[in-house]
Amino acid sequence: MSFSQTFEEFLEEIRSHNMNGLLRFLKKNESIRILLPDGVPITSYEKFVESQKSYFENPEALFDYEIISTTESECIGFGVCAAKVKVPMENQIKKLDLQICFLFKKIEDAWILVFDQNSELKKP
Repeated sequence: MSFSQTFEEFLEEIRSHNMNGLLRFLKKNESIRILLPDGVPITSYEKFVESQKSYFENPEALFDYEIISTTESECIGFGVCAAKVKVPMENQIKKLDLQICFLFKKIEDAWILVFDQNSELKKP
């Protein structure tokens, strides 16, 4: 499967709240680094899964995205999307406009997420 197809499937798993579907793009023993919009780094599979629970367990949370670009080589895939995220948290709804960059590595014919950087977009 091409990286572009994989990237679309990956984002759809997030949009549809399918944590099990998302986890097929991760490997427990593979290095991962996630930078959240507030700059907090996540550097393990377990911490990544824990950090995503509030979104995936809440059917009212939203992730609407538009793919901006993808680039693929034999063993590396890079994708960028714009995303509008809404997550209910502690009696309020947290809304974020993000640009997210994802880096995948091809391992045993599967595209595996190794880096994810979330940047909050601000209005000028």
